[in-house]
Amino acid sequence: MSLKRCRNLICSIISSILLIPLSSAQDQGYTDGIVAVVNDDVITVYDVATYNAEFEQKLKKDIAESELNNIDKRQKLVNEINAYRIKAAHDLINEKLIYADFKTKGFQFPLELVDKRIDSIVKSYTGGDWGKFEEMLLESNTSIEKFREKIERKLAVDLLINQTIDRNIIISPYKIEAYFNDNIENYSEPSKVLLQIIMIIPDELESKKEFEKLVATISDEIRKGSDFSELAKIHSHDPSKKNGGELGWLNRNDIRIEFKNALVEIKKGAVSDPLILSGSTYFVKVADLIEGIDHPIAEVYDGIKRNLYNEAKKKRYESYIEELRSKAYIRVFFQE
Repeated sequence: MSLKRCRNLICSIISSILLIPLSSAQDQGYTDGIVAVVNDDVITVYDVATYNAEFEQKLKKDIAESELNNIDKRQKLVNEINAYRIKAAHDLINEKLIYADFKTKGFQFPLELVDKRIDSIVKSYTGGDWGKFEEMLLESNTSIEKFREKIERKLAVDLLINQTIDRNIIISPYKIEAYFNDNIENYSEPSKVLLQIIMIIPDELESKKEFEKLVATISDEIRKGSDFSELAKIHSHDPSKKNGGELGWLNRNDIRIEFKNALVEIKKGAVSDPLILSGSTYFVKVADLIEGIDHPIAEVYDGIKRNLYNEAKKKRYESYIEELRSKAYIRVFFQE
């Protein structure tokens, strides 16, 4: 069988069990589907499905039964689960590589840690009822022995990652300050301005004198304190007239430069003198203003430190996995 055909077969096996309960999937013989080979270990379709089981259960619960009868929505669910299973396959490959490295380096940990971790899981899932927990394992075709092995491997992986990746990552105050200064725009909120306009377009049938008289009348009404919104609804030719001339909230820096220059200052209630643009006359008002906020470094310091730590940890992990993969025999039987 060609590699391409084999990959297609595995993908079809994965897709075919996406909406089948895990116990049914195993009963129907899907456990023999090999997803990947890592050195002398294999990862099966069932391994991947089990690894993702909790997430998939939640995903399916979020979709109403009636929606699953919709072909498009059902296919979307299948595609989403398939994507997560491909990610899970890579996670399992990495887990096997790290566990093999753990054993090669001769690391060990007290077996009591396994007991404590299992006790914690049993309390979380069944309130400490071991009988119910074993029943739950049996429903997933897993024995307590297999579950214990899985927890041992997971602990070994976690401990090695802690030793190799997590430790000795130092995020200095200098790095935090440099990051803050380089990304200062992310830690400030610009002022927001709610503008109103009245736009008057000269009528071809009216004289220049009549138009100037209308502009003067509106100016006089504004000086008297007449409602700008009502004036806009009566006189403006801009589509915003139905909203009293409101243009919506804008960042201060996004205000049209001509409007900004026409306003003596950007403050609530400020109204410009008549502004002529492309033959039309505008009146511009600052209807409301929200002052901007510049967050001091002390306010965001811990968040930046945490982000830089996570970035450094991610880079270390990727480098570590790349090194392990370069020394291992890995063959996958699924398409990305």
